[in-house]
Amino acid sequence: MSFTNLIQSLNQAASALSVPGSSNVQERNELREACQRFSACLETPVERLLRTSSGCIEPAILRLAIDIGVFSLLNEELEPDTEIDVSEIAARTKTDHGMMSRLMRFLIMLQVVDVTPQGRCKATAVTRSFKPGTIIYNHVVALSGIYLPLFGRLPTYLRENQYRPPDDAYRGLFQDGFKTDLHFFDWLDIHKQEHDAFHGMMEASASSNLVAWTQYIPREWFEQRLTPSKLADGGFTLVDTASRSSRKLERMSHNFFHKQPVRGADIYLLARILHDWPDKQAREILSNLREAMDSNSTLLVYDRVFGDQLEKVSAADAIYDAVMMAFFSSLERSEAQFRDLLSSVGLRLCNIWRGDLGSDGDKQAVLEIVREE
Repeated sequence: MSFTNLIQSLNQAASALSVPGSSNVQERNELREACQRFSACLETPVERLLRTSSGCIEPAILRLAIDIGVFSLLNEELEPDTEIDVSEIAARTKTDHGMMSRLMRFLIMLQVVDVTPQGRCKATAVTRSFKPGTIIYNHVVALSGIYLPLFGRLPTYLRENQYRPPDDAYRGLFQDGFKTDLHFFDWLDIHKQEHDAFHGMMEASASSNLVAWTQYIPREWFEQRLTPSKLADGGFTLVDTASRSSRKLERMSHNFFHKQPVRGADIYLLARILHDWPDKQAREILSNLREAMDSNSTLLVYDRVFGDQLEKVSAADAIYDAVMMAFFSSLERSEAQFRDLLSSVGLRLCNIWRGDLGSDGDKQAVLEIVREE
């Protein structure tokens, strides 16, 4: 097939595709991976380096556009489809004209803003996605305000520490990079913009998981443990970090570094918790749960679980593992690492249920854990 015919076929296929979110998740991920492999075949090593290295520039430029007020102007102050000169954008945002010209040139290159043949700027659907509270807005704020400073410091930090990964949630790259002795979550509590952006990202990420963790586990497993007599006897108690009213659940506020108040429960759950904590603190969390468990109790852990051998992983798996190290001095664990961690506090892993591909291509798992007598 000639390049001309191939280009025409690809353009036709792109035009025929529906909205990404409406397609089958697994099929969309497989198609995206195939396109990435195809693109990689066309790139030279230098072109790939230039493409990947620009990833540290784009969030900073987008954050600049947010802070200056470009998106507020285009999304809130102007009517839809309004065309506007760079000089007017500069005047209305009180920004130097030369600086605004350079900024808009970059936004046009990113296809975040459109440009007419007459050189006037115009908002697009992508522009409108940069409104406060949207996942894209939150992502840019978090990337520019937290991720970039930390990962820019990562090579120096590891070199200074003889390339040993951090292993204490209160003494790691985050504390070094932001000159604080606070845990990441405690630091967020006093930095509102980053707090709202980060938690907005996490909520959007959780809502994008099309398969709930409960669907990984066979229905029969729940039926054997949650019998009608047990449900009639007392219902459920949800022990969490914050107390909120609910007619279906009895909620109880709890710090999992303290003694677990509910003793001998049928099921305990740690959903996306342990990956936030290195082994040092994870052992404290698990030890408190073990002391509360009896011979009939089960601990369910919902987390990523890597294979024990080096293997090809999704981008989400690799990125989240790096984020765990940078933010929390922690890691996404392999099955063997989970077994070692659990056995160190008198717990035993007896089963793993693996889920289907999530929206970002990663695989989650639910671990069934019992007390080792």
